Amino acid sequence: MSSYVTKDEVLTFLLGVNKEAVIGDITDMILNQSWDIIERRTGRNWDYGSETLTMNGNNEHFIFVPKIPIVSIASIVMTKSDTTTKTLALTGTDRDVWWDTETGRIQFVSPTSSNLIFYDPDDIYLDNRFYKGFGNIAITGVFGETVPYSVQYLQILLVLKSLTLQQAKKYKSDFMMEQIGKYEYRLGVPSGQALKNQYKGLDGYIEYLFDQISNVADIQAI
Repeated sequence: MSSYVTKDEVLTFLLGVNKEAVIGDITDMILNQSWDIIERRTGRNWDYGSETLTMNGNNEHFIFVPKIPIVSIASIVMTKSDTTTKTLALTGTDRDVWWDTETGRIQFVSPTSSNLIFYDPDDIYLDNRFYKGFGNIAITGVFGETVPYSVQYLQILLVLKSLTLQQAKKYKSDFMMEQIGKYEYRLGVPSGQALKNQYKGLDGYIEYLFDQISNVADIQAI
C-alpha cells in the first residue's frame, strides 16, 4: 500500500467530520488512489528515505533511477551474467560515476574527470557500461523528498472526497469545521458558488492545495 498518511491519521481527521467514522471506511484502495493522484498531478516523488533500488542493466554508459531527487548514494553494485559482481567507486581518483541529483541520471565518467566539482553531462566514459541484465543493478542511497504537511493534508482531503461519493449520507463536504490536530479546514458554500472572499468548498480547496504544491515544485526545479 502506498500512502503519505496512516489510516489512524485519516480517522482522526474524519472523526471531526462525523463522530461515527470508523477505520474500516478507509480502504487500501482509497489510500492508494489518493496517493496515485498526487504523484501523477505533481510529478514528484513525495517520499524520503534510505533504500536499495534494484534496476535492470541496459548495456549503456548511463542509467536513470526511478526515484528522485537523489539525496545521496552509498553504493552501486553490478552483477554480471556469471553472478560475479563489481562495486563502483563513488569518490576519489578512481571514481567510476557521477550523477545528477534532480534528473536521477547516473553515468560513467573517465578517471581524468574524478576531480571535477560539478557534474558534466558531456563528460562520458563510453568504455564502461552498466551490465545488461534483469534486476542486476543495486543502487543503495537516500532518494525522494520529505513529505510536507500540505501533501499529507491533501491526501486526507482526497480520501474525504472519495468518501463523500461512496457514503454521501455519512460524509458531507460543504460545511464548517473546527481545527483537528495539526490540520485545519473550514468549508463554506459549494466551490462553484464561492466568491473570492469566501471559504472554498472541498473541491476548491483541493485544487488550491494542488496549485500551491505545484508552485513549490516548479520553484525547486529551476
